[in-house]
Amino acid sequence: MHMFRNAAFIAALLCGGSLLAGNQIVVITDGAGGCTYGGIKVQIFDDNGTPGDPGDDSQIGIDYYVCNGAPGAKGDQGDPGVKGDKGDQGDPGLKGDKGADGLNGLACWDIDGDGIMDEEEDINADNFWNTVDCIGAPGMTGPQGDPGEKGDPGEKGDKGDPGDTGPTGADGLACWDTNGDGNMDEAEDINGDESWSTLDCIGATGMTGPQGPAGPQGDKGDKGDKGDTGDTGPQGPQGDTGATGSVGEQGPTGAPGAPGDDGKTALVKTTDEEPGDNCATGGKKIETGLDNDGNGTLNAEEIDEKKTFYVCNGDTGTDGTVGASALVVTTDEPAGEHCPNGGFKLETGIDANGNDELDEGEVTEGSARYVCNGTTADKIEVTGGGGCSLTLL
Repeated sequence: MHMFRNAAFIAALLCGGSLLAGNQIVVITDGAGGCTYGGIKVQIFDDNGTPGDPGDDSQIGIDYYVCNGAPGAKGDQGDPGVKGDKGDQGDPGLKGDKGADGLNGLACWDIDGDGIMDEEEDINADNFWNTVDCIGAPGMTGPQGDPGEKGDPGEKGDKGDPGDTGPTGADGLACWDTNGDGNMDEAEDINGDESWSTLDCIGATGMTGPQGPAGPQGDKGDKGDKGDTGDTGPQGPQGDTGATGSVGEQGPTGAPGAPGDDGKTALVKTTDEEPGDNCATGGKKIETGLDNDGNGTLNAEEIDEKKTFYVCNGDTGTDGTVGASALVVTTDEPAGEHCPNGGFKLETGIDANGNDELDEGEVTEGSARYVCNGTTADKIEVTGGGGCSLTLL
């Protein structure tokens, strides 16, 4: 507030040019309340008491305003003024009162600003509306601006009072969470150790770069002094075997050897197999082996377990009729491809026509098995001239 005693220029404005009385004062204050573009407010008082103290004065008339005109058009930019000297550091201002909490801001994914999680706002279609949906395409790099002039360093200001603690931020995304859903998905356990950690964030090893050019060859070094004689080395490996000599003349045929013992007879034992693990509907159990004791019977200890097999009955039909029986036919096998010393040929099949005989058309293809006789001798020795002998086992 400013007070002017006998302010003739104010009186001329307010009172048509007449001057104020000697005991009157003019008070001028900011006219913001009555002026659109700013100005001053003028009040006139009778100075009834202590000079310069408006507290006991009485106002004459109403409030008058001297207002600024509307802003004119913006003038041309003036030339920059000369840089003034740096002013003294001002005292820190008092800490202001904490302002009222602002309104909740819009989430970055809320494109239409309605606060609703719309389907088209879930950019990565993971049924979560979060910062992952806010990642836009990288913008183009702007042109490099001209460097500004370096200003004088300012004086270090006083440390301000600590601000209020801000709200806790949202949880960040883990480096292994490639789809940003916060779940430990099996595909995100890169190293397969059933633990989701920074070890799953290590990228694949890059390809080996090309080999650099060979450097220039260095100067040849000085010839070193002759070293001491070394220890004798180990004996070298044996040389290659020499070429085989020519085959000598064949010696005379030796005398026939004594006849060997008769080979052991192969036997086959066929028994009924009750329904169970081996044949669900029963069938035949076929056991084979060599007649070691020559009694013509396949004893239990003579059975070759590896050559025991089963010929099972067919399943019972849904109409309750009895399934066709499995049959085995045994025939002599002459000495040849299958049995060098002869034996037995076993063939199996289903008795389709029920005549209790395994006809040629009923034999199962590929079911033939052979039980062969042993060799006629365990060893034959033939001795010829010149000290040469031949042994057949």
